[in-house]
Amino acid sequence: MLNLAPVLLPLGDAERATRLAQEAVDRAQQSGHIPTVAISHYYACLLAAISRDPGGALPHAEALVSLASKHAIPHGLARGKFLLGWARLCAGDLAGKSLLDEGLDLLREMNLRSFGPFNGTLLAEWEAKMGRVDDGLASLDVQLATVEATGERWFHAEMYRTRGVLLRQSKASNVAESEAAFLRAIDIAKGQQARTFELRAAISLAELYKSTDRRQAARALVESAIADLNDTIAVPEFAEANALLRSLDSGPERADGPPHDNRQDAFHGSQDV
Repeated sequence: MLNLAPVLLPLGDAERATRLAQEAVDRAQQSGHIPTVAISHYYACLLAAISRDPGGALPHAEALVSLASKHAIPHGLARGKFLLGWARLCAGDLAGKSLLDEGLDLLREMNLRSFGPFNGTLLAEWEAKMGRVDDGLASLDVQLATVEATGERWFHAEMYRTRGVLLRQSKASNVAESEAAFLRAIDIAKGQQARTFELRAAISLAELYKSTDRRQAARALVESAIADLNDTIAVPEFAEANALLRSLDSGPERADGPPHDNRQDAFHGSQDV
Protein backbone atom coordinates (compact mmCIF):
# COMPACT_ATOMS: atom_id res chain seq x y z
CA MET A 1 0.00 0.00 0.00
CA LEU A 2 2.81 2.43 0.92
CA ASN A 3 4.75 1.84 -2.29
CA LEU A 4 1.65 1.74 -4.48
CA ALA A 5 0.42 5.28 -3.77
CA PRO A 6 3.35 7.19 -5.37
CA VAL A 7 3.17 4.80 -8.33
CA LEU A 8 -0.52 5.40 -8.96
CA LEU A 9 -0.21 9.19 -9.03
CA PRO A 10 2.10 9.36 -12.08
CA LEU A 11 -0.06 6.71 -13.76
CA GLY A 12 -3.02 9.08 -13.44
CA ASP A 13 -5.01 7.70 -10.52
CA ALA A 14 -4.54 10.56 -8.07
CA GLU A 15 -7.72 9.86 -6.14
CA ARG A 16 -6.80 6.27 -5.38
CA ALA A 17 -3.21 7.23 -4.58
CA THR A 18 -4.35 9.81 -2.02
CA ARG A 19 -6.80 7.38 -0.45
CA LEU A 20 -4.20 4.64 -0.12
CA ALA A 21 -1.65 7.00 1.41
CA GLN A 22 -4.12 8.12 4.07
CA GLU A 23 -5.20 4.54 4.76
CA ALA A 24 -1.55 3.59 5.23
CA VAL A 25 -1.08 6.38 7.79
CA ASP A 26 -4.25 5.36 9.63
CA ARG A 27 -3.28 1.69 9.77
CA ALA A 28 0.27 2.49 10.83
CA GLN A 29 -0.99 4.64 13.69
CA GLN A 30 -3.35 1.87 14.78
CA SER A 31 -0.44 -0.57 14.88
CA GLY A 32 1.59 1.72 17.14
CA HIS A 33 4.79 0.57 15.40
CA ILE A 34 6.88 3.74 15.32
CA PRO A 35 9.08 3.00 12.26
CA THR A 36 5.99 2.08 10.25
CA VAL A 37 4.20 5.25 11.35
CA ALA A 38 7.25 7.29 10.34
CA ILE A 39 7.54 5.76 6.88
CA SER A 40 3.80 6.13 6.28
CA HIS A 41 4.10 9.85 6.96
CA TYR A 42 7.07 10.03 4.60
CA TYR A 43 5.16 8.44 1.73
CA ALA A 44 2.13 10.66 2.34
CA CYS A 45 4.46 13.66 2.31
CA LEU A 46 6.18 12.40 -0.84
CA LEU A 47 2.83 12.03 -2.59
CA ALA A 48 1.86 15.60 -1.74
CA ALA A 49 5.23 16.91 -2.91
CA ILE A 50 4.91 15.09 -6.26
CA SER A 51 1.61 16.95 -6.63
CA ARG A 52 3.37 20.20 -5.57
CA ASP A 53 0.92 20.42 -2.66
CA PRO A 54 2.96 21.91 0.22
CA GLY A 55 -0.11 22.31 2.39
CA GLY A 56 -0.79 18.59 2.12
CA ALA A 57 2.87 17.75 2.78
CA LEU A 58 3.31 19.98 5.82
CA PRO A 59 1.49 17.98 8.56
CA HIS A 60 3.09 14.73 7.47
CA ALA A 61 6.56 16.30 7.32
CA GLU A 62 6.08 17.76 10.80
CA ALA A 63 4.93 14.40 12.16
CA LEU A 64 7.88 12.63 10.51
CA VAL A 65 10.47 15.04 11.92
CA SER A 66 8.90 14.81 15.38
CA LEU A 67 8.90 11.00 15.38
CA ALA A 68 12.38 10.74 13.88
CA SER A 69 13.80 13.16 16.44
CA LYS A 70 12.15 11.48 19.42
CA HIS A 71 12.90 7.90 18.40
CA ALA A 72 16.29 8.35 16.71
CA ILE A 73 15.37 7.48 13.12
CA PRO A 74 18.18 9.23 11.23
CA HIS A 75 17.03 8.58 7.66
CA GLY A 76 13.51 9.73 8.57
CA LEU A 77 14.94 12.88 10.14
CA ALA A 78 16.95 13.66 7.02
CA ARG A 79 14.09 13.14 4.58
CA GLY A 80 11.61 14.81 6.89
CA LYS A 81 13.71 17.93 7.37
CA PHE A 82 14.17 18.35 3.65
CA LEU A 83 10.45 18.08 2.89
CA LEU A 84 9.45 20.15 5.92
CA GLY A 85 11.83 22.87 4.78
CA TRP A 86 10.38 22.70 1.26
CA ALA A 87 6.79 22.91 2.53
CA ARG A 88 7.57 25.88 4.77
CA LEU A 89 9.42 27.69 1.99
CA CYS A 90 6.40 27.22 -0.24
CA ALA A 91 4.26 28.83 2.47
CA GLY A 92 6.56 31.85 2.56
CA ASP A 93 8.50 30.89 5.70
CA LEU A 94 12.11 31.53 4.69
CA ALA A 95 13.34 29.81 7.85
CA GLY A 96 12.45 26.65 5.97
CA LYS A 97 15.64 27.06 3.92
CA SER A 98 17.81 26.07 6.89
CA LEU A 99 15.69 22.95 7.45
CA LEU A 100 15.92 22.05 3.77
CA ASP A 101 19.69 22.47 3.82
CA GLU A 102 20.00 20.44 7.04
CA GLY A 103 18.03 17.66 5.43
CA LEU A 104 20.24 17.67 2.34
CA ASP A 105 23.39 17.65 4.49
CA LEU A 106 22.12 14.68 6.50
CA LEU A 107 21.20 12.78 3.35
CA ARG A 108 24.72 13.35 1.98
CA GLU A 109 26.36 12.32 5.27
CA MET A 110 24.41 9.04 5.27
CA ASN A 111 24.93 8.58 1.53
CA LEU A 112 21.16 8.24 1.04
CA ARG A 113 20.93 8.79 -2.70
CA SER A 114 17.45 7.40 -3.42
CA PHE A 115 14.94 10.13 -4.25
CA GLY A 116 17.90 12.43 -4.91
CA PRO A 117 16.67 13.42 -8.40
CA PHE A 118 13.24 14.19 -6.96
CA ASN A 119 14.72 16.29 -4.14
CA GLY A 120 16.99 18.05 -6.60
CA THR A 121 14.05 18.97 -8.82
CA LEU A 122 12.17 20.54 -5.91
CA LEU A 123 15.33 22.45 -5.02
CA ALA A 124 15.80 23.62 -8.61
CA GLU A 125 12.22 24.90 -8.75
CA TRP A 126 12.73 26.86 -5.55
CA GLU A 127 16.02 28.35 -6.77
CA ALA A 128 14.30 29.48 -9.97
CA LYS A 129 11.40 30.98 -8.06
CA MET A 130 13.90 33.01 -6.05
CA GLY A 131 15.30 34.42 -9.29
CA ARG A 132 18.31 32.08 -9.39
CA VAL A 133 17.30 30.31 -12.58
CA ASP A 134 20.85 29.45 -13.58
CA ASP A 135 21.41 27.82 -10.19
CA GLY A 136 18.21 25.86 -10.68
CA LEU A 137 19.36 24.64 -14.08
CA ALA A 138 22.73 23.68 -12.62
CA SER A 139 21.00 21.69 -9.85
CA LEU A 140 18.89 19.91 -12.44
CA ASP A 141 21.90 19.08 -14.62
CA VAL A 142 23.61 17.48 -11.61
CA GLN A 143 20.56 15.35 -10.91
CA LEU A 144 20.10 14.39 -14.55
CA ALA A 145 23.66 13.09 -14.50
CA THR A 146 22.83 11.24 -11.28
CA VAL A 147 19.91 9.54 -13.02
CA GLU A 148 22.24 8.21 -15.70
CA ALA A 149 24.57 6.87 -13.01
CA THR A 150 21.95 5.31 -10.73
CA GLY A 151 19.10 4.45 -13.07
CA GLU A 152 16.51 6.03 -10.76
CA ARG A 153 14.17 7.23 -13.49
CA TRP A 154 10.72 7.37 -11.91
CA PHE A 155 10.81 11.21 -11.86
CA HIS A 156 12.81 11.53 -15.08
CA ALA A 157 9.98 13.02 -17.15
CA GLU A 158 9.26 15.69 -14.56
CA MET A 159 12.93 16.60 -14.44
CA TYR A 160 12.99 17.33 -18.16
CA ARG A 161 9.68 19.18 -17.97
CA THR A 162 11.08 21.34 -15.18
CA ARG A 163 14.22 21.93 -17.22
CA GLY A 164 12.07 23.19 -20.08
CA VAL A 165 10.22 25.56 -17.74
CA LEU A 166 13.47 26.92 -16.31
CA LEU A 167 15.02 27.35 -19.74
CA ARG A 168 12.06 29.55 -20.69
CA GLN A 169 12.57 31.58 -17.52
CA SER A 170 16.29 32.11 -18.00
CA LYS A 171 17.70 35.40 -19.29
CA ALA A 172 19.09 33.57 -22.28
CA SER A 173 15.70 32.01 -23.00
CA ASN A 174 16.01 29.47 -25.78
CA VAL A 175 12.73 28.34 -27.28
CA ALA A 176 14.32 25.45 -29.18
CA GLU A 177 16.03 24.05 -26.07
CA SER A 178 12.86 24.43 -24.03
CA GLU A 179 10.84 22.66 -26.70
CA ALA A 180 13.39 19.85 -26.85
CA ALA A 181 13.22 19.39 -23.07
CA PHE A 182 9.41 19.24 -23.10
CA LEU A 183 9.42 16.76 -25.99
CA ARG A 184 11.92 14.61 -24.12
CA ALA A 185 9.67 14.72 -21.05
CA ILE A 186 6.67 13.61 -23.11
CA ASP A 187 8.65 10.79 -24.69
CA ILE A 188 9.87 9.52 -21.30
CA ALA A 189 6.40 9.73 -19.76
CA LYS A 190 4.83 7.84 -22.65
CA GLY A 191 7.44 5.12 -22.31
CA GLN A 192 6.61 4.80 -18.61
CA GLN A 193 2.83 5.13 -19.18
CA ALA A 194 2.97 7.99 -16.68
CA ARG A 195 -0.18 9.81 -17.79
CA THR A 196 0.04 12.56 -15.18
CA PHE A 197 3.63 13.43 -16.10
CA GLU A 198 2.82 13.17 -19.82
CA LEU A 199 -0.07 15.58 -19.48
CA ARG A 200 1.99 18.01 -17.41
CA ALA A 201 4.68 18.06 -20.08
CA ALA A 202 2.12 18.41 -22.88
CA ILE A 203 0.56 21.39 -21.09
CA SER A 204 3.96 23.03 -20.61
CA LEU A 205 4.86 22.53 -24.28
CA ALA A 206 1.44 23.76 -25.41
CA GLU A 207 1.92 26.91 -23.33
CA LEU A 208 5.25 27.43 -25.10
CA TYR A 209 3.56 27.00 -28.48
CA LYS A 210 0.79 29.40 -27.45
CA SER A 211 3.32 32.04 -26.38
CA THR A 212 5.03 31.81 -29.78
CA ASP A 213 1.74 32.01 -31.71
CA ARG A 214 1.60 28.32 -32.64
CA ARG A 215 -1.94 27.83 -31.42
CA GLN A 216 -2.86 25.01 -33.79
CA ALA A 217 0.16 23.01 -32.66
CA ALA A 218 -0.72 23.72 -29.02
CA ARG A 219 -4.31 22.57 -29.51
CA ALA A 220 -3.30 19.41 -31.36
CA LEU A 221 -0.80 18.54 -28.62
CA VAL A 222 -3.25 18.92 -25.74
CA GLU A 223 -6.11 17.21 -27.58
CA SER A 224 -3.84 14.25 -28.28
CA ALA A 225 -2.74 14.07 -24.64
CA ILE A 226 -6.31 13.93 -23.32
CA ALA A 227 -7.85 11.98 -26.20
CA ASP A 228 -8.67 8.91 -24.11
CA LEU A 229 -9.34 10.75 -20.87
CA ASN A 230 -12.61 12.11 -19.53
CA ASP A 231 -13.90 13.94 -16.48
CA THR A 232 -14.10 10.72 -14.49
CA ILE A 233 -10.40 9.98 -14.90
CA ALA A 234 -8.47 11.12 -11.84
CA VAL A 235 -5.65 12.87 -13.68
CA PRO A 236 -5.26 16.11 -11.72
CA GLU A 237 -4.11 18.13 -14.73
CA PHE A 238 -7.21 17.27 -16.78
CA ALA A 239 -9.03 20.48 -15.80
CA GLU A 240 -5.88 22.53 -16.49
CA ALA A 241 -5.65 21.03 -19.96
CA ASN A 242 -9.26 21.89 -20.73
CA ALA A 243 -8.76 25.45 -19.47
CA LEU A 244 -5.76 25.79 -21.78
CA LEU A 245 -7.82 24.56 -24.72
CA ARG A 246 -10.46 27.19 -23.98
CA SER A 247 -7.78 29.90 -23.79
CA LEU A 248 -6.56 28.91 -27.25
CA ASP A 249 -9.91 30.06 -28.63
CA SER A 250 -9.24 33.62 -27.45
CA GLY A 251 -7.37 36.29 -29.38
CA PRO A 252 -3.61 36.16 -30.00
CA GLU A 253 -1.32 37.17 -27.17
CA ARG A 254 2.19 38.61 -27.13
CA ALA A 255 4.76 36.01 -28.11
CA ASP A 256 7.21 37.36 -25.54
CA GLY A 257 4.95 37.01 -22.50
CA PRO A 258 6.47 35.50 -19.36
CA PRO A 259 6.37 31.71 -19.04
CA HIS A 260 4.12 30.30 -16.33
CA ASP A 261 3.94 26.98 -14.55
CA ASN A 262 1.05 26.29 -12.17
CA ARG A 263 3.07 23.76 -10.21
CA GLN A 264 5.55 26.46 -9.24
CA ASP A 265 2.70 28.53 -7.80
CA ALA A 266 3.38 26.51 -4.66
CA PHE A 267 5.97 29.19 -3.90
CA HIS A 268 3.47 32.05 -4.03
CA GLY A 269 4.46 33.38 -0.62
CA SER A 270 8.22 33.18 -0.99
CA GLN A 271 10.59 36.05 -1.56
CA ASP A 272 14.26 36.38 -2.40
CA VAL A 273 16.88 35.60 0.21
